[in-house]
Amino acid sequence: MSELTLELTFYGSVRMGTGYAGKGLDEVIDEFAPLSAGGLKGVLRDEARTLLPPKYDADGRFERDHPFVRAVFGDRFGQQCPWNFDVVPDAGKVSARASLQIGPDGAVVKGALLVKEEAWIGSARLDVFQRGPLSDAGMRLGASEEIKEYHLALISLAARLVDKVGQRKTRGMGWVAITSDRDAEADLDRIWPLRKEETDG
Repeated sequence: MSELTLELTFYGSVRMGTGYAGKGLDEVIDEFAPLSAGGLKGVLRDEARTLLPPKYDADGRFERDHPFVRAVFGDRFGQQCPWNFDVVPDAGKVSARASLQIGPDGAVVKGALLVKEEAWIGSARLDVFQRGPLSDAGMRLGASEEIKEYHLALISLAARLVDKVGQRKTRGMGWVAITSDRDAEADLDRIWPLRKEETDG
């Protein structure tokens, strides 16, 4: 049984492409897995950064994520994500959509006409399972006894902030609402002090 179940409701088509051409198209989706669990996890991480902002250097360049974002989602420096994200989409249909770029002369820019697949899913479920030990990095003192609740709070709050996923989000694709049965106010009471303490530190 999952530690957290998130419900996704789509308001149109969505494209999480494979990067591969096929069937005479410029890019196809994986018909057996039209939604990427890794892609959704990345979207959640981005929204978690809204709640717990990263650290930037003096020139305004990204330096590193907040310690608790790294604790929950892992990082590229070897910190493992302790959570497994398993996405289960409802049955849907796949169609193709053409996209093009018009140049200043009113003609299609050479090489800018692409035809890619997109999925019409409707809804999906994202199940979150613990798969490793939980880190309390970036948490306030005295919070460790509730470490799992803090991890799930950040994931759930991040999910509530998501409104788009996948490619071509500016073209009306990928609009989504993600809901959780967790108490959002209680979750925010857990996470917000972590933001303040990191800022003050």
